[in-house]
Amino acid sequence: MKRIPILTALAVSAALLVPGLANAKGQSQVAMKTMFTRASAQTQRTIIVSGDAEVRVSPDEAIVKLGVETRNTELLTAKQQSDTQVTQVLRHMEQLGIEAKDIQTSYISVEPMYKDWTRTEIIGYIVHNSITVKLQDLTKLENLVIGALQAGANRIDGIEFQTTELQKHRDAARDLAIAAAQRKAQLMAKKLNHKVGWPLEVEESTRQTWAPLGAQTVSEAGGAPDTSVGTIAPGQITITAKVLIKFVLYR
Repeated sequence: MKRIPILTALAVSAALLVPGLANAKGQSQVAMKTMFTRASAQTQRTIIVSGDAEVRVSPDEAIVKLGVETRNTELLTAKQQSDTQVTQVLRHMEQLGIEAKDIQTSYISVEPMYKDWTRTEIIGYIVHNSITVKLQDLTKLENLVIGALQAGANRIDGIEFQTTELQKHRDAARDLAIAAAQRKAQLMAKKLNHKVGWPLEVEESTRQTWAPLGAQTVSEAGGAPDTSVGTIAPGQITITAKVLIKFVLYR
């Protein structure tokens, strides 16, 4: 009868030890599986390729930057002259049907004119006024520029052509770049007696440039220049996309 408590204690101890052994075994299996996965990843065959594409589109709007600069020995007179010329330029834009929301005074400055490099004696003042216009009808571009210069603008600070469907064209360029990368990977893998698997990594970069292509000034009839925007040729906008993709290779 006195041995029963001893056997009971041993049984309890064994019961406590068995779960510990099972837990340790489970942890060991997880560790081995992790090591095997890492080893497989390190020995996995991959191929990295780049895909490039570009989409050229005709612009459908322009950003025109015009400048008015006046000089006078009197500051007030120079400012009044600037105001008068700017008002005339704005009136011309209104006559062309350009909405007020598409016209912005983007820069105003007043600076003194000095007699010499010592900058000790002021002999007059210069007033700069810059106007930015979004033109959504390119057939009015030449009339806008010429009319603004006649109305009082004396600087053309820049003309930038744009497309209102930029995102759509970026998506198209990206799709072409991905297709180019896939084709390149398949051709290279075939030469290596392999096949292309799933993508592991993808990187993308896009860029937009404007190129004054001469083809934009020639009609489909073959010869006559397109005079719808006068002598100002909008050219084309080139949207480029590049992707870098890492694919799995398998036999």
